[in-house]
Amino acid sequence: MRPGAAISAWVCASSLFLAACTSAGAGDQNAIVVIFSVDTIGQAMANRTDMCGEMTALTANYGLDVACLDGAIAPSSWTGESHARFLWPQDIEGARRALQYPKCGDESVLGTIKDGTRGKYFYGADNSVLSGSGKDICGITRTQFTQDTDQEFETSLTTDKLVDVPEEDRPAHHAIDAFVDAIGPSSGASVLFLNAVEPGGHEPRCWFDPYSQACSALWDVATNAGLADPDADRRSTWTDPDFYARFTRLFGVKREDREAEWRPLFWDAIDEAVVYFRAQMFEDRLRRVLDAIRDAGRLGDLRLVVLGDHGENPCVLRGLGDQTLNCGHNGLPTEYTAFVPVFVTPASLAGDWTDKGLIGDSATPWSTVNLAFGMVDSVGLTVPGDWGQMEPVGTATSWTCKGPDGTSPLSGIHVEGEAAMRCHQGACEASGFTLPTDETYEPAVLSTVPDGLQAFAGPPDWFSDACAGGS
Repeated sequence: MRPGAAISAWVCASSLFLAACTSAGAGDQNAIVVIFSVDTIGQAMANRTDMCGEMTALTANYGLDVACLDGAIAPSSWTGESHARFLWPQDIEGARRALQYPKCGDESVLGTIKDGTRGKYFYGADNSVLSGSGKDICGITRTQFTQDTDQEFETSLTTDKLVDVPEEDRPAHHAIDAFVDAIGPSSGASVLFLNAVEPGGHEPRCWFDPYSQACSALWDVATNAGLADPDADRRSTWTDPDFYARFTRLFGVKREDREAEWRPLFWDAIDEAVVYFRAQMFEDRLRRVLDAIRDAGRLGDLRLVVLGDHGENPCVLRGLGDQTLNCGHNGLPTEYTAFVPVFVTPASLAGDWTDKGLIGDSATPWSTVNLAFGMVDSVGLTVPGDWGQMEPVGTATSWTCKGPDGTSPLSGIHVEGEAAMRCHQGACEASGFTLPTDETYEPAVLSTVPDGLQAFAGPPDWFSDACAGGS
C-alpha cells in the first residue's frame, strides 16, 4: 500500500463517500456518461496545440461549457496500464499494481455506472492494446477490457496497420453508430467509451505528411544512418514496422550528444500529427456524439470526460544511469508523458469535484484515477468496496511494470507538489516536477529530498515492490 493510505479513514468519514463503506444505491437512470480517451496526448502538447480552446468552441456550439483541468497525472506511461488503473481502480494498490490488464470479474467504473443506472454500455477502441487480442476470455464473448459492455467494437491491428483503415471502418466510429442508434428521448441511461490513437500523435508518425518540415528532417536522420534509401517511398517506409523498429533503435544507443538536435524535430513531428488528425478522429467523432444527444433533447443528462492516457517525449535523456534517449512513451514516466489534459462537461462537475477533494490544479497535482471516484458520484452512486484508496490531491503516482514489447522497466514516479521521486530498476532520484512549456524543459535534481518522497525510494523502492506484486 502506498504511503498516505490513511486516506481510507477520510474516505469513510466524508459525507461524499460514507455510503461507500456500507452499500450502493440506485443511480440516475437518465444519465449519459461519455469517456473519450485520446491516446498519447500529454498536457504540454495539448497546451501547445490549444486543445482547450478548441474544446471550448466545440462544446459552446451545443450550449455547453467545459472545464480545462490542470495538474492531472496519468497512472502509467503506456496504454494498457494507464487504462486499467483509470477504469479499474482496484488496480492501484496491493498485488494488482503489477497488472498489465484488468482481471476478469473486476467491474470497471463504467460497468459500475452501467449497472447502477440500469443503462447500456457501448465501447469502441482504436488501440489494439485495449482489444481482445492476446487477452483472457471473460465470459462468453468478452475479454478483459471489454467485460461489462453491451456492444463492443475493437481491432487486433497494431498502429502501423491501422493507418490504412478508413474512418468509417474504425472501432470508435462503429461504437458511435451503435450509440446514435440507441439514444432517444426516453432511452434511459447510456455509457460510451471511445479511444482514438492518432489525434495524440502516436507512433508511427510522418506517414501522413512525409514531406513536412519536421518529417523531412527526421527522414534525413534516418537515411544518413543508412536505415533507408533516400529515394524510397516515404509513406510506405514510415509504416514499415521493420524500418520503424530500426529507426527507434537508432536512439537506443549512447546518443545524448544529439539530444538538443533531435528534441525539436520529434516535438514538431508530434505537433504535426496532432493537428492533422484531431479534426476527423476526435472533433468529428465528438460532434456525432453530441449531435445525437442534442437531437434526443438530452444534453442536460450528459457527463463528458475527455482525457489523455499518457503523453509522448521529445527525445529526452532517460537518466538514472541510462544515457539513451526516450523518444516515445515507454519506460520511466516524465513530465511530458505523466501530465495529461482533462476536459469535463458540464464545467460545474469540475467545480463539484474540486470542492469534494477529488481534483487539483497546476500547483496541486492529482491522479486521473480520481476521476473514476467523481464519475460514480456524478450519477448518484457510491464507491465500490473493492476499489483501492484514492490518492490525496497534491500527490500522484505513475508507474510502468511492463512495456508494449513485454519488457519490465520497473520504473515510476511519485509526485508531491512540484517535486517527484523518480525510480528505475532500483535507482532513485528526487527532482523538480513541473509542466513543460516547450521541448527544452529539464528538471532540476533536488539536493534535499522532501519528507513525503523519501518513503518511495525504499529500499526496496515502491515501484520495484509494486511490479513484483508486493502487497
